Amino acid sequence: MSKELIDRFSKRHREIDEKTRELLERETDKASQNIKVIRANIAHKERARKIKDVGIVKTAIHLEQTIIMAGQFQLHGLTSIAHQKYTG
Repeated sequence: MSKELIDRFSKRHREIDEKTRELLERETDKASQNIKVIRANIAHKERARKIKDVGIVKTAIHLEQTIIMAGQFQLHGLTSIAHQKYTG
């Protein structure tokens, strides 16, 4: 996975954490509710707003590149293991 993608999702989780804290500070009666449900609700509301600017083609290309890179890393790992095993 690219550093950019990891950073993007890390930032997203931090934003959800921040919005959750803000909500619980504003509405203290919700503090006794399930925090996971509150976080999921916040994430769902935000997700609709953020995905609008990402087209299906761009998403498909990124996914394809990610899969190709993952396959290359796995193949490199296997060839390294085989090389070490047989040249030992």
